Amino acid sequence: MEAIRGIERERLERVARMYSSNDLASKALGITARSFSRLCRKHGIETPYCRKRRH
Repeated sequence: MEAIRGIERERLERVARMYSSNDLASKALGITARSFSRLCRKHGIETPYCRKRRH
């Protein structure tokens, strides 16, 4: 189960860096923007939305 979580985290991190919005990132993963945000929060990953607000 830990291996699956690690893969999930790696994939979320990669997509969060690649796209400029949560909407685009979530579409690339085939999930809703809400699910993307929730999963990023669960794994401690900064979302594109948060990154934009910080700069």
